[in-house]
Amino acid sequence: MKVAIPPLGSFLFLLVFLVGVGAVGYSSANGAKRQAILLREDTLRKLTYSAELNSYQAEGYARGLLAIESDDPQRREAYRAEGRKYREQIDAILKDYEASISPDQVKVRREFDNFVARRQEYQEAGKRVFALLEAGQKEEARKLADTALLAAYRQYTDAGDTLFNQDIAAGNERAREVEAACTKAQYLTAAICIAAFLVGYRPFSYS
Repeated sequence: MKVAIPPLGSFLFLLVFLVGVGAVGYSSANGAKRQAILLREDTLRKLTYSAELNSYQAEGYARGLLAIESDDPQRREAYRAEGRKYREQIDAILKDYEASISPDQVKVRREFDNFVARRQEYQEAGKRVFALLEAGQKEEARKLADTALLAAYRQYTDAGDTLFNQDIAAGNERAREVEAACTKAQYLTAAICIAAFLVGYRPFSYS
């Protein structure tokens, strides 16, 4: 025996079903969108910053070595001026990078602070080298460049590599999250389509 559902009941049932389908679909799509935004606005931005930091620190170090090796005061000052430009670019990037670190990104903050500390040590070693050059002690300056400055630069680059690798890992993780959100949306869409077909196929009645 089949009892027909009143037309109003059928309409309300279909309305509730469609609202539920829309809510689930919206939630699924919104989750994927949110992960994509985080990938673009946070992860890729930090990755760009760390890549630029590594590039500029290498350029700055190269200009410093050229200045140390030059016997021409004008060329030496020109190299130092180029090095200062790279230093200013790094200053600007570090400011933007720090502003992008959220309070819950403890590991990112730790590696960022370590990079800043290693950079400070490198700069202090550079100041000692150029102080010797300005005092006319070129051989002593070169020896210090081959020891203290080089050691400080290696730690500086290691900190930069760590920051870059961390951002690469964060990018990969965020990409996996986006992929998982999209996969979830695909499965939910398929389930919704099947459910909609079954609801539309079977008459609104109870046996």
